[in-house]
Amino acid sequence: MFAKVFLYGFIALGLIGVAVFSYQNPGPVSVKFLQFQMVVPLWWITVKTYLVGLLSTYFYFRLSAKQQISQARVTEWQGQDAKLQAEIAKDETKLLEAKVATLEAALEKALKRKS
Repeated sequence: MFAKVFLYGFIALGLIGVAVFSYQNPGPVSVKFLQFQMVVPLWWITVKTYLVGLLSTYFYFRLSAKQQISQARVTEWQGQDAKLQAEIAKDETKLLEAKVATLEAALEKALKRKS
């Protein structure tokens, strides 16, 4: 819970910083990317950059959470597999004990007939 409050506080603090910076620097700037060149307000670049960073962080944490959930499922399945293997071994032991009991009963019956 504390981590979420801290995260939202950090996001709000960043947003306030971007808003103050944008308000104090409204002048146009020349931007060049590859062959494209345009003049845009500095606040526009600042806000867009902040939003791209925010979205990148969001998707990173979302992917990380999915990986943690996936790892938890794999661990759970491994536990279930181990439990199933133990049950199978127990069932095999019971089956062998039943066969031994049946063979002992048949042997006693055969020995009684010979006597």
